[in-house]
Amino acid sequence: MAGPCIASRVIAFVLIGGSAAFSQSVPATAERLTFDPKLCKEGERDKIYVSLGRYVFPMEYAEQQAVVYDPLLPHESRRVLRPPNPEEPKGCFGNPLQSGSYALFTPAILAKGGQLVSFASALQLLTLHSIDRSGQKADTIWMGEASQLGIAGSTCRQSAIREELPNGMSVCRVRPNDSTIPQEEWGATYTARPGVYETPTNRAFVVNCSGTRFPCDIAYEVTHDVCVSYRLFPHYKGSSAPIDRIIEIDQSIRTTISASIVRDYPWPDPVMDSR
Repeated sequence: MAGPCIASRVIAFVLIGGSAAFSQSVPATAERLTFDPKLCKEGERDKIYVSLGRYVFPMEYAEQQAVVYDPLLPHESRRVLRPPNPEEPKGCFGNPLQSGSYALFTPAILAKGGQLVSFASALQLLTLHSIDRSGQKADTIWMGEASQLGIAGSTCRQSAIREELPNGMSVCRVRPNDSTIPQEEWGATYTARPGVYETPTNRAFVVNCSGTRFPCDIAYEVTHDVCVSYRLFPHYKGSSAPIDRIIEIDQSIRTTISASIVRDYPWPDPVMDSR
């Protein structure tokens, strides 16, 4: 059963930092938030803190980077948590930005993964989302992941070629109208074989690619309450993330997300295990 990451939300965007080039990449309706980490009394002074539910993530703050977050709206007041120090500016450790999702336009998350820095320019708009489970059945799948699984099933049903790849993935390729396009650049769905790799919630890990000039999409639940989506370009020369290394790239992203969560964050209310 598929369900929304956040039920019936109207998305609003707030831009934090960002050069003019980054600013042109975000919606024209985005508000701007001024943040000065030097005004924070607690936490790391070069970080801005964003919370997705009870999960708190510190992000390196730099004016040349762009972070877009989706603030909780007035009708979502039931989801707003009392911060440890509401007198602190929003974004400080004691008063994190409470958000439905946030996106990184500068993919530093791959750089933190170590060996995958060279693929950072091929990663586009990595977003973490908060899942509102209220009123949902226990087997409800986040809408973003359910959509990607549906696309994968449809692609494989109409595929012209199916292959088993050395990297542990199966691929279903759809023949394009342009006969000059190389087979490896056809629209395709890549699925990790059972026992090789899967999502953290034990579902199929799928990568849906629209073709040579378009990105590939990945989306899945990271935990019961947080999900991730991102796009990457496997075919662009000079800034590509080769599909034969997608499992390695995704492992790096998962490791960094997990390591970024602030453990035992001091919410005044009873807290769940943040791991």
